[in-house]
Amino acid sequence: MVDLHCHILPGIDDGAKNEKDFFDMINIAINDGISVIITTPHHSRHFTNKISDVRDMVKRYNEILSEKNLNIKLVAGQEVHIRSNLIEMLDNGEIQPIENTNYMLIEFPFDKLPSYAIDIIYELRVRGIIPIIAHPERYTYVMNDETLLNDFIREGCLFQINAISLRGDFGKKVKATADTLVRNNIVDFIASDSHNTGKKAPIISDVIKSLDKDKKLKIKRNMENFFDPNYNIPKHKEIEREGFFSRMKSIFR
Repeated sequence: MVDLHCHILPGIDDGAKNEKDFFDMINIAINDGISVIITTPHHSRHFTNKISDVRDMVKRYNEILSEKNLNIKLVAGQEVHIRSNLIEMLDNGEIQPIENTNYMLIEFPFDKLPSYAIDIIYELRVRGIIPIIAHPERYTYVMNDETLLNDFIREGCLFQINAISLRGDFGKKVKATADTLVRNNIVDFIASDSHNTGKKAPIISDVIKSLDKDKKLKIKRNMENFFDPNYNIPKHKEIEREGFFSRMKSIFR
């Protein structure tokens, strides 16, 4: 399995604090059946993790993992917080798509969707980059109205939700939103968004197994073919607005 969202590189953001955490998380991931971890340290106003630095760390830790005969590979990526100067950061090489792909993991603000977000997404698409929107189920405005994602569906975005959200560990409303997105068949990837060895450990297999057969096969297929340039994920249908009682039922399910 591929875990495409993981804060496992030690000491560079709010994820693994040190090498002990790193190796503990590696062992948890291996035990869960994960064979590839895309390292996605935050690149935001709070953390600066240029892709060149991430690649250097990934190269070094892959060598260590190989020396220790640990059957897992790291791939360089970033969790890029959307900003008005994101395209400038792309053009100057500060950010790049996930290694060996044309995917970029994009994080939105949690409380308010910036008016420029759709324009940035459009510019990425013009450059041949496919944005993967990180954990949309956690954004307040998506919890209030999932149809806000329709603009991004029309632009060809993909969507990654967190395993921990589907477990309910972020609360009932986040879980209800995650369930709604799964039900509407717009979830392309489930990832750990791991930061530690506790509740945010790199474990995803239990959640994937809990899905119904068709959705499980779709997500597994997307993850298995993540690095195949000839594999195309079908475009999504837009989300239909649910009625009040349907929303309440999903929250208290």
